[in-house]
Amino acid sequence: MDALVASAQEDSTKLGQLQRHVEQLRQGVTVTSISPGAKAQLRRLLDISEEAFQAVVRERLLKSLAFPGMYGRFEAVETAHCKTFQWIFEGPSETGRHGGEARKSTRESFVHWLSSGHGIFHVCGKLGSGKSTLMKFLCNHDHTKTELEKWAG
Repeated sequence: MDALVASAQEDSTKLGQLQRHVEQLRQGVTVTSISPGAKAQLRRLLDISEEAFQAVVRERLLKSLAFPGMYGRFEAVETAHCKTFQWIFEGPSETGRHGGEARKSTRESFVHWLSSGHGIFHVCGKLGSGKSTLMKFLCNHDHTKTELEKWAG
């Protein structure tokens, strides 16, 4: 009988420790890096595919970057007329207008950057020249997504 009571007390102690560890995990543990071996063990433990694991990592990263009001500026920018920035995806023969060599060069380098480029595509201009409106146009345009899908493979 004494052995049974001692075993129950030991199990109770272990259960208490386990509950404390679970509570610590619930409160959040910050991991700045994880070894490939630990990642593989986690994947096996959670029994999820590499694709699902990467999706979870991506979602956590994006969630960590979010902040209240992050879409405020985007929503405050007026939507441009559908043809205002069409030149960035369509050449003169497609739009019926002559955009000049500067627009052609910008169009070609921008589309190339979207589909296969690296680094940052820098857009600059005077106050009120339409930089934010251009960004909103690009964010909402189907061609942007198509080119980015080429880049992402």
